[in-house]
Amino acid sequence: MLRLASVLWRLRRATTMQTGLFEIQAEHLRDCRQRRQLIPNFRDAIHPDAANSDSCASQSCLHEIEVLGNSESKSDGSAVDFARCFLRLANLPNFTLDRLSRYETSLWRQAGQILYALDALDRRKPQERSRFYVGGV
Repeated sequence: MLRLASVLWRLRRATTMQTGLFEIQAEHLRDCRQRRQLIPNFRDAIHPDAANSDSCASQSCLHEIEVLGNSESKSDGSAVDFARCFLRLANLPNFTLDRLSRYETSLWRQAGQILYALDALDRRKPQERSRFYVGGV
């Protein structure tokens, strides 16, 4: 029973860690949005003379940044923000989310094995009791 309690406590801790990772990413997303709002115009901040530039590469790059900036300001849904946080976490080079997922999977497997063993012991107890009482009397 102590082992099961330990596994369940570690599962709860893993869930707390995952929640913390998402909160960190959400905070990072909010900080990025606030910094973008402080900049009045992406075009002026990135390339001051973009209006006079004939370079197609710089124009397309600026357009992409503006589209990203506009799409983020329009999408205020928490599902979209959650998806962005997930994508950022999933693409980290240290594979933090993958490792945490493997850790949780291992803990769930251990919990299942413990419950299976406890169930097997529970099923065996009535038989042992009847043998004990019959043989002991």
